[in-house]
Amino acid sequence: MLVRELIKNNVLIASTGCNAIACAKAGLMLPEAAAQAGDGLKAVCELLDIPPVLHMGSCVDISRILTFCAAVANALGVDISDLPVAGAAPEWMSEKAVSIGCYVVSSGIFTVLGTVPPAWPRPTPFANAMPTASLRCCQRNRICRISGR
Repeated sequence: MLVRELIKNNVLIASTGCNAIACAKAGLMLPEAAAQAGDGLKAVCELLDIPPVLHMGSCVDISRILTFCAAVANALGVDISDLPVAGAAPEWMSEKAVSIGCYVVSSGIFTVLGTVPPAWPRPTPFANAMPTASLRCCQRNRICRISGR
């Protein structure tokens, strides 16, 4: 599971929707799961008595994570795109997930969408520049990678 690897590498996870449910079923939303985290994240989790994976609501509640990121960015006096955070929708299942992904991309946060949305315009202006298996677009000096077909 990708989340297990991320927490081993000291990444605190804020999750929503189906991924949050999978993480909860895997026991990663229990404070005891801090034992699976890297030393730095483990120390933070134990100090705050939190698990390494935080449930932030249903998939449409992604705004909670972005509100948190915006507050941190404002407190630090930096742009939200300068924070060491990323958004991912590796296996989106509906148009709703595409709109959520677009919302994260528009924030300037590095974002990964696992498959090309069916509504993606064809042909793309990038068709001759790069293969469709790895379409990249610049967003506020960040790279959004859409892999697939």
